[in-house]
Amino acid sequence: MPSQLTGLVLAAAVLCAAPPAVSQARIAQSAPISGVRYELTFNAQTAAQREIGMRMTFSVSGAEPVLLSLPVWTPGAYEVSNFARNVLRFDASQNDHPLDWDKLDYDTWRVIPTGAGAVTVRFDYAAASLDNAMTWSADDFLLVNGTNVLPYPEGRPLEFAAELAVVTEPTWTV
Repeated sequence: MPSQLTGLVLAAAVLCAAPPAVSQARIAQSAPISGVRYELTFNAQTAAQREIGMRMTFSVSGAEPVLLSLPVWTPGAYEVSNFARNVLRFDASQNDHPLDWDKLDYDTWRVIPTGAGAVTVRFDYAAASLDNAMTWSADDFLLVNGTNVLPYPEGRPLEFAAELAVVTEPTWTV
């Protein structure tokens, strides 16, 4: 009988254990960033692939990790949408040299700068969900919801200055 009781106590201990490190990313805080600039590219080539090209540049003051996240939902659409699942070919660089990065959790990327200076993050985004809470495209049309495609520094105030540039075909209207 004691061995059965020990098994139950161990099972209870496992169920009550602290959550894994991945879930603790929610309380993590990004290094501060400044000079944020987003560049969204939608042209004939990306439209044919139902994707958009995203480029984010920002400045850092040191080598502390930058945590970039996308929300899981958008205001007005009360459902979990997991926008990060649409991110394709994520990459980060500084001074044209690749940076180490990893996926901290399902919607957060950890980028490790080499020191102070400008950092560039690039990714493509699948724009194929025909829903006004999502980002979707046609051969010559794009609906962008910034919540879906513009990463923010995790754990930092959301009130930060940023610039958005749209790169498209010369004859298309923005």
